[in-house]
Amino acid sequence: MSTFKASDYKRTKEKFLAGNLGTGPIEPLLIIAVSVCTFLFTKTIINLLVHHGKKISHKMIGVLEFMMIVVPCIFIICFPDFGLPIIIGTLGFCLIIHFKVMPVFNCLQSDHLNPKRPSMIGRSRVVLMLYTTISIMGVNFHVYPRKFAKTELFGFALMDVGVGSFVIVNALISRPVVAAALADGSKKAKPTEQREEDKKGINKSPNHNLDLDQNAISDQSHKKLSRNDNYEGYMPNNHVSSMNLLARLKQVQKNVLLPVIKLRQRYKLQRFWKKKQHHPQRNEKSQGVKTNPNSCNNGEVRRKRQRPNFFKVFNKAVLSSLPLFVIGFFRYAVIAGTNYQTHVTEYGVHWNFFITLGVVGFFSTILLTYINPKYGIAIGLIILAAHQYILSNGVTDWIVNAKRISFLTKNKEGFGSVLGFVALFLMSCNLGYLFFQRKKDKRDWMKLFLYLITFDLVLWVLWYYVDHKIQPTSRRMVNMGYVFCELAVFTVMVIGFMLLDLFTVPYAPEVRQMLTHNGSNGNKSTSIMLSLNTNQLSIFLVANTFVGITNCTFQTIYFSKLSGFIYITLYMAAVVIIAIVNYIKNWKFKFWGRPPSDKKNNAIENNQNINSNLAQGKDISLEIQSLSKDLENNDSSIQKI
Repeated sequence: MSTFKASDYKRTKEKFLAGNLGTGPIEPLLIIAVSVCTFLFTKTIINLLVHHGKKISHKMIGVLEFMMIVVPCIFIICFPDFGLPIIIGTLGFCLIIHFKVMPVFNCLQSDHLNPKRPSMIGRSRVVLMLYTTISIMGVNFHVYPRKFAKTELFGFALMDVGVGSFVIVNALISRPVVAAALADGSKKAKPTEQREEDKKGINKSPNHNLDLDQNAISDQSHKKLSRNDNYEGYMPNNHVSSMNLLARLKQVQKNVLLPVIKLRQRYKLQRFWKKKQHHPQRNEKSQGVKTNPNSCNNGEVRRKRQRPNFFKVFNKAVLSSLPLFVIGFFRYAVIAGTNYQTHVTEYGVHWNFFITLGVVGFFSTILLTYINPKYGIAIGLIILAAHQYILSNGVTDWIVNAKRISFLTKNKEGFGSVLGFVALFLMSCNLGYLFFQRKKDKRDWMKLFLYLITFDLVLWVLWYYVDHKIQPTSRRMVNMGYVFCELAVFTVMVIGFMLLDLFTVPYAPEVRQMLTHNGSNGNKSTSIMLSLNTNQLSIFLVANTFVGITNCTFQTIYFSKLSGFIYITLYMAAVVIIAIVNYIKNWKFKFWGRPPSDKKNNAIENNQNINSNLAQGKDISLEIQSLSKDLENNDSSIQKI
């Protein structure tokens, strides 16, 4: 292919990708509904095989997921007219299985749900990754509908969903959000023993359990002639058996003190007795702590609450976002060096999606250091209102009509959309906070489910008003309409998967183990859903690499629809295989941040200092040992007398 033909094809390809007006949120919602039905169909087929005694292996799980989830997702994107028949057929098949063979649908149940790892969030991440990887390749072929490509100025399309959804899922599972939810949940939650006592109407004082056992011991010591079932014969009137006293002490240690140790290690409870500190002034100077004179416990010491240093927070934000900036600048250098076709109105000349993620991560790291994520929706609405006010007073005209002369105007879409993406991130933090809060039973899950429905309805009403009265929806500027529509669409997807978790029969236990952990034989799971839910940045980079190689090698706009569909399917098979190998080998592309060994307990470690709790538990055990030694000495003195 000559240079003239290459440049001519580049202009043709750019015209092919430009000028899209979008479809509105209806068709993206239809595709999301199809994805929920494919998950339901897959669960039904696997449970049906287990019901008939078929042995499910790791490889079979991967093959079934690819054939019943990945391929239907490709098909429904390329041929969206079949969406409604697929939904009706899937629901009809599941109803037939439910009434004729085995139960598929069930009443509200939440025993299989893990509040620390909500499955509906994981499935939403997987569907987002599937639609994103399919769309970035499929948009280069004629088989991919033009109405699903990114909109030029105003409107809403399927590829616009992927841009904002990446920001949303990053907010949902961010460390500050998970840490704040678990910390606030542990403060509000009561220990199990205390909840049982509340039901029985027992006193709620913190020293109640210990006082009861001490009174029981004193009552036994002052009883008159009594029969002891553990020993033969009768005991004298005014004699306290040392063996009985030690047995009581062991009972107190087992029933009272050891549960207290475990509860303190879990909920960071304070001790209700303290050792006297012989040198409080020395401890204050050496440890840098301040004593509370009004404390009810003698010698109680509380540390000063230090505000985070802004320069340290700024440095942390820069370091956490720097790799994304490096990836973004590297992508621009590769595109500029290879004369690759680009759609400039997406983000700008130098700006791209990775730089947007880096900027949002930088500002969110600083804001979440000083703001509790549960107030994220209020702060996000304030920022979004300010952003819309700026857009409505001249910035929209600047983004649409300003000539690309300086660095600022060349990247006007990127700079003009930063505040909108930051507002979207903060508003999504509130959803993540609700998902990762402690949930005791199905009532808490049902409350969350009803809250999401109400929240989604409010978002749709706000979107309709903003889209018709203030400014039409625009991904290019990330205005108020786009943020409301993006949140509403993503919330619908989460509600769909929540319905799947709460009102359908869960997987069989052995299959559930394959989909969540390693198998019973210790082999790594080859589940596609589990693989796509981890290391998503590396998977996205692999998919972008395949797209770049394809566009540099083939003239994709001249492929037939059948050839394009087959090529996209083979490409998704390669991406899925790489994702599975990446998961099995435990390759970590995200080398910055915490080491891999700490990532398993990152949410717990942000809330609890395990070492300090263990040290406090050792203090209690030492006190118990010293108390038992004193009683043994008393026992020996009684025997001598």
